[in-house]
Amino acid sequence: MLSRTGAYGDLESYMVKQTQNIYAELSWDDSADDHIEHFHRANVINAACSYGNQVCIDEAKRQFKEWMDNPSQNNISPNLKVIVYCNGIRHGNAEDWDFVWSRYQQESDYGEKSRLQIAMACSTQPWILSRYLEYAMDADKIKRQDAAKTIQYLAENSIGRPLAWDFFRARYDDFYDMYSANLFTWSKIMKSVTKQLNTDFELEQLTDFHVKHPDLGSASRAYEQAVEETKTNIRWMKNNFESVQNWLKSA
Repeated sequence: MLSRTGAYGDLESYMVKQTQNIYAELSWDDSADDHIEHFHRANVINAACSYGNQVCIDEAKRQFKEWMDNPSQNNISPNLKVIVYCNGIRHGNAEDWDFVWSRYQQESDYGEKSRLQIAMACSTQPWILSRYLEYAMDADKIKRQDAAKTIQYLAENSIGRPLAWDFFRARYDDFYDMYSANLFTWSKIMKSVTKQLNTDFELEQLTDFHVKHPDLGSASRAYEQAVEETKTNIRWMKNNFESVQNWLKSA
């Protein structure tokens, strides 16, 4: 909700302070057998890195580079792979992204392939994300059953979100032909590209979209929910943003 506002830097600073002690306590040692501890560690490390804890980011980048230097020897904890891959991409360059793409193409294990697919959506480079969206429409590059997830993962990235929304509208006919027969997938795509809309301008875009495409098929209910959620987001921003921003500044 705040990722595209001037308050986000204050939110990052606040969250880094809130997580720094527990991050230092848990560390990256994931050798214990306690499944709850594994889950807790992954959540804490993910939050710390995502909100800008530089120590966390540097360690993720170190593990990512170690893997890049020796791809056949991946020593990253399975519970932390997505975090390492994502931060390697987020704080890396096109070479890093292309490395993960090449691993994705070669990978046969579904779980690992999914982790790589999520990580590639973590880039902060608009041109890389736009290319990734184009890849998702090419069945020779990404299988049809996996392509829908690409736009969903990308829509979770604050930089990728508007790209995904624009891409979905520009290529709507293609998406409709590919996915409208699958109620679950079609609705998931609609929800993912609209769930963070929170301005009057974006509500107008959403309304204009339906005027242009009145037959949404099985996604009609998802569209109606998107409109209501966008209106709710707009009300929240108008009623709460200023007070939340002021609170973060003083926290």
